[in-house]
Amino acid sequence: MRLLTSIFFLIAINISVLGQNTDLLSYYPVSYEQARARFLAKSEQILKKYSDAQLRSFRVPSKVDSNLYMDVLYIPAHNPQRLLILSSGIHGVEGFTGSAIQLMFLDHYLNDTLLQNVSLLLIHAINPYGYKYLRRVSENNVDMNRNSSVSDSVYKIINPGYDKINSFVNPTHPVNLCSAKNKFFLFRSLRMALKIGIPSFRQGLLEGQYKYPRGLYFGGFKQEPQIDTLKKFLTNIIRPYKFVMEIDLHTGYGHRGKLYLFPNPVAEPTRNLVENIFRGYPIEWGDTTKKFYKTNGDFIDFVGEIAQNKMYVPMTFEFGTVNSETTLGGIKALHIMILENEGHFYGYKHKRDSLRVTKKFVKMYNPQSKKWREQVIRQATRMLNTILPRFEKYPLH
Repeated sequence: MRLLTSIFFLIAINISVLGQNTDLLSYYPVSYEQARARFLAKSEQILKKYSDAQLRSFRVPSKVDSNLYMDVLYIPAHNPQRLLILSSGIHGVEGFTGSAIQLMFLDHYLNDTLLQNVSLLLIHAINPYGYKYLRRVSENNVDMNRNSSVSDSVYKIINPGYDKINSFVNPTHPVNLCSAKNKFFLFRSLRMALKIGIPSFRQGLLEGQYKYPRGLYFGGFKQEPQIDTLKKFLTNIIRPYKFVMEIDLHTGYGHRGKLYLFPNPVAEPTRNLVENIFRGYPIEWGDTTKKFYKTNGDFIDFVGEIAQNKMYVPMTFEFGTVNSETTLGGIKALHIMILENEGHFYGYKHKRDSLRVTKKFVKMYNPQSKKWREQVIRQATRMLNTILPRFEKYPLH
C-alpha cells in the first residue's frame, strides 16, 4: 500500500510541476547571492517543520571575497538506512541549474512519506567562487571535479596525454578574436586531434591534470578547502547508513536540453546496482563508448570512497547546452573554454572580445532560454519520479 501511495504521490507531483511553466522558471536564480538566500530561506522553513534537521554553512576562504559559502541541509529519516545526496555547483557557473533543481526538489519531493525511509542531504554551491564570478573553477583555478579525493595520491597522477596538447589548449597571450589562430581554430583542432587521435585527445584533456596550475582541467596540488571540509562532514553523516545514492548536478556536455547519466566506470556489484536503479535509461559508462571519458578526482567517486563497504549509487546528471556531443559542437565548446581561461590569466586585446567571450561562456553553462530551462526541470522531475521509489524500496543487503 505504501508503494502505491508513493507512486500516486509522484504522479501527482509530475502533473503539478509539468503543468506550471512559470513556476518552473521561478526556480532559476539570477545570481549566486540570490540562490544562496533562497536556499537558506527554504532551509529555515524546513528546520521549523523537522526539528532534527540541520543546516550548516561553511565559509570558503578567499583572497577577494569574504562572503563565499557552501551550505548543507541534512534531514534525517525516521528509519535512517537510506541516504540521498543531491549536490550542486562543483563547477561554479553550472550552479544556477543545480540550485534550481534542488529548490524544486525541496518544494515537490520533500514530505513525510519520503522521510519515512530516505534521509536527505543537499549540498548547495560547492564552488561558490566560480558560481559568483561566473567561472567553472575555484579561485585557485582548480576544477573541483578533478580535485575531489580522500587520498592525496590523486594529485600525483601524471597525465602524459595532456603534455601533448598543453600548448594548444593553454595559450599565453591576450585574447584576440580576430587573430588567425582563433579564426582558424576549427582546422587547427582537427589537425591536432587527427595527429594524436580523437579518443587520445579527449581523454588527455578531460581526465584531469595536476601539473599546469593555469591550465584547463587543473585538479590542484592538494584538496580545495571545501573538499577537505566535506571529507570530514560526510564521513560522520554517511557512517550509519546502509545505502547511499549521490546525484551531482551539471550542465554543459551534450545535445541541447538532453539529460545524460554520466558515472565513471565502477566495479561490477556497484554497476549492477546503478543499472537497476536507473533501469530503462541509457547510462553513459566511460568504458563503453568513445564519446565519453574517465576522470580523476570526480566528486561522485569521492563520496563513494567515503561510503566504502556500503551499497552505493554514484550518478552525474548532465544537462546538455550547446550540442557538444558532436565533433563540431565539441570543438566550439573547447574553444570557448580556452578563450575564457586565456582571458582570465592574460587579458583581452579589446573590451569587446572580453564581452563576447564572457557571454558565450556563461551561455554554455547557464542558458537563458525559457524552453531549455523548462525542459531541464521536466527531465529532472521525470527521472526523480522513476528512481526515488526504486531507491526507497530496493532490498538492503
